Amino acid sequence: EEADKSEPFLHREKEWEQEGHMGPSNFWYADGLMHMFYDVGNSSCYAVSDDGYNWERPVVGETEFNGSTDNNILKEAIPGAILDDPSAPPAERYKALSAKGFWLDRDTGEEIPHDEADPCWRAEHYEGEAYSGRKVVLKGALIGHVSPDRYRWTEIEEPLGNYSVNGGMALNYDADNGDYFAYIQPQGCAAVEPKALGTSMPETEVVRRAVGLTRTKDFRHWPAAKLLVHPDAQDPLDISFYGACYFPYPGRQELHGMFLPVFHGMTDHVDMQIAFSRDGVVWSRPERRPIARLGPPGSGEDGQIHVWRQGLVELPDGHWAVPYQGNSILHTVEEEHQARYFPNQMPMQHRWARWRPHRLCGVEADSEGRFTIPTVFRLEDELRLNYRCAPGGWIQVELMSRVPTMLCPDANPLEGFSFDECDRLTGDEEDRVVTWKGNSDISRVGEMAAIRVRLFQAKLFAYRL
Repeated sequence: EEADKSEPFLHREKEWEQEGHMGPSNFWYADGLMHMFYDVGNSSCYAVSDDGYNWERPVVGETEFNGSTDNNILKEAIPGAILDDPSAPPAERYKALSAKGFWLDRDTGEEIPHDEADPCWRAEHYEGEAYSGRKVVLKGALIGHVSPDRYRWTEIEEPLGNYSVNGGMALNYDADNGDYFAYIQPQGCAAVEPKALGTSMPETEVVRRAVGLTRTKDFRHWPAAKLLVHPDAQDPLDISFYGACYFPYPGRQELHGMFLPVFHGMTDHVDMQIAFSRDGVVWSRPERRPIARLGPPGSGEDGQIHVWRQGLVELPDGHWAVPYQGNSILHTVEEEHQARYFPNQMPMQHRWARWRPHRLCGVEADSEGRFTIPTVFRLEDELRLNYRCAPGGWIQVELMSRVPTMLCPDANPLEGFSFDECDRLTGDEEDRVVTWKGNSDISRVGEMAAIRVRLFQAKLFAYRL
């Protein structure tokens, strides 16, 4: 389902917000308010809101700017997406991951400053075998940070992993299994577990950015990630996944989601797709199309719509949302060329991509269509639907004892629960009870049922049985 977009909720209002990249990094609820950390250049700032759209900047009084501490600049920059870990000792209640990159001389192993190494890498990249200069390689490490209060941070002395990673990481904790887990971008290091069959090591062979999973019981030691979500043969040849904005599906223990920032190499723009999983390991992208589209020319988001770090946020007005950064320039155009190629460049847009609850995806019929939901266990005595019908559109439902098979070919509906007996559903409802001639009680259908749906100019998002 394509997202509705809010108006911008974060602007460069203060004097200290005028320079450097600006964008939200963390959101949380406490004391009846929404709280936000946002980055400005190399600093982090703090804001609060009662609705998620209008933000106040309380005076923190920790950092001097132009001779005054009358500002909301934090004393320390926030290192990354923050995990609230109630299982940890108080001094390490909050955790974060970050990436460290550094250049080495391939022949001597000597570390080289970026401003010296980058021209060498670019020259070798473009000249190929004809290149005769200094040869360099980019290495990296996974870095850990801990905090007692979200505000004061200590970097863990030793790297958590001696392998290259990128910044688009999603850190979380699996309370059921006692594991920390993170979705990160594998960059040339073979996974430890689970190992692939035979000699395959896809993590060492991937040439486009993709998403892998790493998990551990010891926060200070993380194995290399297993490749999970990557562009495949059903995707355009030029796309890459620039991060993983993971979220547990609200109200469900066995369903997971992920917003994927998708870079299109041929056109140089970035937009957003969504993926789902039953176990956090096997992922599917139902439609493989943007769920938040680029804006029209002049909108300030006609070049990129980028999600970073943050997963799903439930806003006070009931919307499910993810914050995104809209940009009027393309992704790889260097700063010195931007004014030339984008003379009408707009300020970066910080908006919410929003959905009504449980409407991240659905099954839609432009005219008339039907489909069957396979046999499921019944947990309630009523069937409830979340749906939207166009004017004149409708939905009808019938129940069967099970999906027909060769051994059980009966495809007839259960008595009293057929299409003909179903009261048509119309309009736009998030939690509508289905009735058959006024009756909603389905307790007599047994502990399992299959659901057959017929719809006309309508979209079904979710059901509860």
